Amino acid sequence: MSRFSLDPRTARVAWTILVILVAVGLTYAVRRVLLLVALSLFFAYLLFPLVRLAQRWLISSRPLAIGAVYLVVVAALSGAVLAIGPPLTIEVQALAQKLPEMSKRVESREMLGSLVQTHMGEIIAYAQQAASALLSITTASSRKRGGSPMSRKFTAY
Repeated sequence: MSRFSLDPRTARVAWTILVILVAVGLTYAVRRVLLLVALSLFFAYLLFPLVRLAQRWLISSRPLAIGAVYLVVVAALSGAVLAIGPPLTIEVQALAQKLPEMSKRVESREMLGSLVQTHMGEIIAYAQQAASALLSITTASSRKRGGSPMSRKFTAY
């Protein structure tokens, strides 16, 4: 008999831990490929109803229906990018030009003061509504317990 031996249960636990560590390591090593596979499955799931519809009504061949649906989707996405891209670029450039000035206004708290002054009426109205709601909740709960909170005597224990 050898000097070093493990009982079978300990060997199974060690083997299980080793297999789990190897599986986690392999998953980490191929994480980018797994992400691509997951995204591909997600898009295939999203496009399946369109492919089935195209196959049923327009093209009887499944590979041609898949190709047609992908062409339509790519064309639609390209059109959306072309429609949204130029105005978005102009807005981002305008924001980039105004950002240093806005940053200085935030640092000097000038923007916060003007924001509070602009919305002071709304802030006061909201505070009044919150206070009245809180007051109605406290008076309703104090009536259930018997008496108002102002008339109750508090004793220190």
